[in-house]
Amino acid sequence: MTGDAYERFRRDYAPVFLQYLSERGERGRQAAYELGRRAIGEQLSVLDLARIHHGMLLDVLKTHRSSQELERIAEAASEFLVEALAVFEMTHRGFTELLSTLRSGQQHAQDLQAELEERKVLERATGVLMERHGLSADSAAERIRETAARQGIAVEKAAATLLRPPSGEGRRRSGR
Repeated sequence: MTGDAYERFRRDYAPVFLQYLSERGERGRQAAYELGRRAIGEQLSVLDLARIHHGMLLDVLKTHRSSQELERIAEAASEFLVEALAVFEMTHRGFTELLSTLRSGQQHAQDLQAELEERKVLERATGVLMERHGLSADSAAERIRETAARQGIAVEKAAATLLRPPSGEGRRRSGR
């Protein structure tokens, strides 16, 4: 926020705040809430709003003396600030929920990608068995499942093992 915008907001904050201190009520709380909305709209930070509020409060406290009066002012000022900050809180919660949804969506996409990769390996291994042994797709898939069960490993791991070249085959191809 620019210095001019900050100053304008501070000047507009003062009369609403002062009126609330003298006439606490729903209308004043609504005005504080609207100031909070405006602060977000003008990209004012929570710290800027707190600075403005506390500056105003210090000015008010300098003019009052009795402890009862100070306590009443402090309570009202706190209520006013809470209302003004409520918009920031709602915005923060919305952002947090959006971020959580985004992370969940990213995790779901990663899970789907991993599942797709596993299926590709399984399909390739099924194709290899079909080609090598003249099996149907169902028979080849069943053979992979049986191998996995016999070895106590996941079907995807059994399929990946089928696709690896035998340990001596790689050396023969490279001429060693």
